[in-house]
Amino acid sequence: NIYGSTPRLVIQGNVLSSNTNYKDPTITTKYFGKTSPLKISILEKKYGSDSLRSTIVVKNVSLSKASKYRVLIALAEDTINYSAPNGETIHYDVFRTALSGIQGTPITLGVFSGDSFRVQYMSKASPAVSAAHLHTYVIVQDSATKQVVQAHKAQWESTSILNGISEVALYEKKMNIYPNPANSILNIAELPANSYLKVINIQGQVIYSELTTASNPTLHIENYPTGIYFIETISNGMLGKAKFVKI
Repeated sequence: NIYGSTPRLVIQGNVLSSNTNYKDPTITTKYFGKTSPLKISILEKKYGSDSLRSTIVVKNVSLSKASKYRVLIALAEDTINYSAPNGETIHYDVFRTALSGIQGTPITLGVFSGDSFRVQYMSKASPAVSAAHLHTYVIVQDSATKQVVQAHKAQWESTSILNGISEVALYEKKMNIYPNPANSILNIAELPANSYLKVINIQGQVIYSELTTASNPTLHIENYPTGIYFIETISNGMLGKAKFVKI
């Protein structure tokens, strides 16, 4: 039982000790650069202010023996602003519902490249949930070993594909940020107020997020370590992405 007041991290079925420093990059770096025999495609479409249609395709992209998998599909809310008893005020990737059921859906993909599994769900958010921040998550496990073979998270209003080597997201809005590289201040042009904004480091960790209160916001990055960072925004149903270098 890994549930309790202290969050626990599970990697490939191994439960890390609660004393583990989750910021230590060596925990995950050994899993970087690995390929997978499966490709996941997710098509999300928002309807009105409270409904979401998720279409998921899991495809075999290698020549191998027929394998049995378990596909777990869920909805999570990207960010929740809530003052918890432990003092935390921002909560990321909060689980909302299991579309495939808690046990997932068992599938078998054959030996031929291109063999695939497809499923579609239509979901309606409750009044307590922000449908604009709901995203579809897909995890594929090996039925025998329980190891994760492939996993993916959809992007806002997009077709998103993960094949183990690269990720492609369509319907994106090009962002205008300057200066780039930057040392202390980063300006984001043409971004209206009440837009959702987050900054992600090269390890994929969200290090900053906010709901902007003014248009054309400015980020103070003087305390960021030097390196490459990514910005994602959502405004008026459009996803914006940009990369900047902190010097």
